[in-house]
Amino acid sequence: MPPEFPATTTMRRIWRFNPCPQGQALLRRHFSPLRVNDDPVLFTTLVDTCGLNNTIWAAQTRPDLGHLWRRYALFCARHVAHHVKHPTALAAMARTEEHLRGTVTRQQLAASWGDCERAIWDLSLRHSLGQASGAEHQAAMAALHCSHPNPAMAASWAAACSSSSLEVAQLQVATFRQLVSTGEINA
Repeated sequence: MPPEFPATTTMRRIWRFNPCPQGQALLRRHFSPLRVNDDPVLFTTLVDTCGLNNTIWAAQTRPDLGHLWRRYALFCARHVAHHVKHPTALAAMARTEEHLRGTVTRQQLAASWGDCERAIWDLSLRHSLGQASGAEHQAAMAALHCSHPNPAMAASWAAACSSSSLEVAQLQVATFRQLVSTGEINA
């Protein structure tokens, strides 16, 4: 059954995933403690009240929308792709695109994650030794994390690694809002 838009979650689902203390404080500030039930909560409302990072964290409450979270991860990685030089990072973006088109299965995408993890360690070491620029490192991290086995984690990492300025952060929020409102990204 295709998802309905705008996309929602529930407070009960969010609390089942044990938000961090700061996330709990945000939820209590913006939502009634009596509202921990199965009433729908729009992801756009969560972005407005809790911010993008916390909302992407809450995306894990809807694994059935994994294709949306992965599409968002790829959007974030593509935004900084001009800095990506690492072959495994470029391959991760390509595999993610193939997965979203349906030519690579979730299992095949997950099987390639080991290569991505090794590349993450390699890039982190190169960066710490001054052998990779900050922009190159962050862009490669965004690209590599596109294929993370958990689509919500893929979105979280890719967004964090590709957000380099206020302008980019605003674009990420606008794109996430569009995605959870319509299921599409027009970028």
